[in-house]
Amino acid sequence: MLPKKILVPARSLIIRELTPPPPMIHVRQEPHEMFWQILDRHGRVVQEADCPIHNLVLNQARDQLAAQYGFTQQSAYAVVGQASGTPQPTDTGMTVEIARTNAVPSGESDSVTRVADGVYNVRRVRQFSAAQVGNQNLTHWGFSGSGVAGNNLMCLEQFKDGSGNPITLTPDADQNLRLIYISRITVGPVVATAGSVNIANIGTRTGKFIALGDGSIYGGNFPASDIGMLDKIASGGAYGYSGNATNWGFWVRPNTFTPNYNTNTGEQNTGFLKTPSIAAYVPGSKQRFIEELTFIASEANFTIRAMGLAWQHLSANRAFAFGFVFDPGQEFAKDNLHELRLTGWGVSWT
Repeated sequence: MLPKKILVPARSLIIRELTPPPPMIHVRQEPHEMFWQILDRHGRVVQEADCPIHNLVLNQARDQLAAQYGFTQQSAYAVVGQASGTPQPTDTGMTVEIARTNAVPSGESDSVTRVADGVYNVRRVRQFSAAQVGNQNLTHWGFSGSGVAGNNLMCLEQFKDGSGNPITLTPDADQNLRLIYISRITVGPVVATAGSVNIANIGTRTGKFIALGDGSIYGGNFPASDIGMLDKIASGGAYGYSGNATNWGFWVRPNTFTPNYNTNTGEQNTGFLKTPSIAAYVPGSKQRFIEELTFIASEANFTIRAMGLAWQHLSANRAFAFGFVFDPGQEFAKDNLHELRLTGWGVSWT
């Protein structure tokens, strides 16, 4: 007679939000500046702005557009046309849109440059052809994440002279218009922030939460790791600047790390990485979360000393974009009789 099988149900370790603070990545999208140039048919500059023009980031850029395009992709297209007077935060587009383009002139390129810990300048150079803007009266300019005309601008401003007075640009029939735009995105926290994790049946565990910007591991396969993860989560997975990384997910691992912004957290073939689903965006909330993620009984069975959102290159090379490291003595062990459920991780922005 065969022995009876004893079934051992998998119990759950439920990790709730860090309280305080919750495991939220904080983002600020800031207005910066634009510089314009009119070029003749030979590519020579014949007229240009006396000084950079500062601009207004519209309310929708910090709401539904962030949830659609993330942050770095909202300025992919330049837009010119006409609108009524001084732009307002509640504006969404132009009264008369004349042209939009994502054409990058020869010798130029887009760039995302870190100018300080967690502070990035997103630079765009876009050029309108004479066929688009020649003999057109242009009073306003803006940028958008969409190539389709409409009320989808992330910023809007008037063309102005060196004294800040509104002007109308009217390129000749054979002249091109070039816009050089820089927007700024700030990520946080960039210093170790105390937090705690409540684990059902185990209790509270303390640690530090931080954004991580190092991208040098494995030959630069993880450039701009923190801002890339912001785009990934905020846009619902549609965008994400991750260099050569081919995957992303939530990474739990047995090894600790030093919670400094420029710490290289890259490791090869350690711990366990699992990609979560991203929850739907709630309009007006200015935040987005990953769905509850479960590591089943057969997964991640080791002493967990660090966890967080990470990039993965090829099959095993991983680096944190945002990590939580447990304080000494606060780590915990998972075994094959338990599940591990993670909730509350996400992005908020202003």
